[in-house]
Amino acid sequence: MSVFSFIGKTKFFMSLPKYGALLFRLYADARVPTALKLAGIAAAGLIVSPLDPLADIPFLNVLDDAALLTLATQLFLLLAPAGVVAEHRAAVGLDRVANAGLMKNVTPR
Repeated sequence: MSVFSFIGKTKFFMSLPKYGALLFRLYADARVPTALKLAGIAAAGLIVSPLDPLADIPFLNVLDDAALLTLATQLFLLLAPAGVVAEHRAAVGLDRVANAGLMKNVTPR
């Protein structure tokens, strides 16, 4: 395991509370469609439900709750209005986390 992958994973896990704050802010924002919010709540309900309706589906039975939570979160962020997501990402400080490993292009045009 390289040091860089360890540092990247550490940064990701340290940013999880910020992702929680981002989701909370998006759910509180009236510009995010209500249907999308309800779909997110339904996905969360499926994850915490003791029933496992996905157990008989060949591909989905391999996914555990953490993977389903990640998938539902990514879909929610993808389907939410991009401008609203960008505004809230900047407000919670996730833009600094996402761009921390990127090098700025300093070559002249």
